[in-house]
Order: sequence, then structure tokens, then C-alpha cells
Amino acid sequence: GLQVVYTSSVPAVATIINNKVHIISNGVTTITASQPGNISYNAAADVPRQLVINKATLTITPNNATKAQGDPNPPLSVSYNGFVYGENEAMLTRMPVVSTLATLTSVPGTFPIIANEATAVNYNIVFAPGQLLITPSANNVHTVDAFANSRNSLHVRVTVNTYSQCQRATGCATCSYTESCDGCK
Repeated sequence: GLQVVYTSSVPAVATIINNKVHIISNGVTTITASQPGNISYNAAADVPRQLVINKATLTITPNNATKAQGDPNPPLSVSYNGFVYGENEAMLTRMPVVSTLATLTSVPGTFPIIANEATAVNYNIVFAPGQLLITPSANNVHTVDAFANSRNSLHVRVTVNTYSQCQRATGCATCSYTESCDGCK
């Protein structure tokens, strides 16, 4: 029989190399099969078929991190899941922005880490959450003493390392602080 020749209506989506379709990008193209005929045979009618190439799904997840209370936030990074054909983050047209609401003064606990703003031509991007765990610092509160005086007033003494830790420990705007935090002034 006569050779069939294939063509693509949108080479930016798919090309034909050695009579095989090679996907270039997401989009829609029409692949047409043609058989031109010869001296003995008439040309066959062209057979067009629509080819739809969808974007692949790429999930971007911030890597979980840990820090001690009072420490600066660690560098935040992400992991990718879903790149195809050996591709990597070089395929992104905009890199992700990674952030957390945790600050230097955040209390111990878990805070979300979010990634957003990344874009890519050939990928639908899904953002998953990560988390920052803030652990209590050994340098924050050393001891807490509570005692009542003769008038049955409760007094609390918190031994800390700095004036600002005294403020955080007591909730006072100003503290009595020498070697220990003796409460509000």
C-alpha cells in the first residue's frame, strides 16, 4: 500500500517527526492522515482527528519545618509532585512564594506554611499546606513561683532571661525585671 502522511494543524501543540506525533505543549490540534495516491491509485480522502493535550497537575507543597520559640523563622522551601517527562521547576514561569504568619515572637504551636503565586504553561498547579512547628525555648521561662501574701493577694514571679520575655510571660506592658520577672509595674 501507499504510505500515509500525517500533519499537525498546530505545531506548537504537536509536531510530526518520522510519521509519529510528538507532543510539544498543552492545547488543541488537528492531526490529519493523508494518502496522496500515485499513477495507479487515486488519493485517499484526508482523515482529520482532533487531539486535545491537557495540562498535567503539579502539586507544590511547603516542606514542614521546626524552630524554637524566639528564633528567627528557618528558610522555607517546597517540594514538587507531578512533573512529567523529566521536567523540573525550570518549567515554572513564576516560582512559588512561600510564607508563614509565624514570627520571632510567636508562641509555641503549629503554624501553616503556604505556597502560592507559581505559574506554568503546561501544568495546572495545586498548592498543598505545610506546617511550621514552634517548640518552647529552653531560654524563655525558667521558673514560675506563686505565693499569697498576708492580705491573700496572689503574687506570681516568673524567672526569665530578658525584659521582653518578662513582658510576654506576664502580659504586662511594663514589668519589674531584675534577675526575675516580678509582675506588672
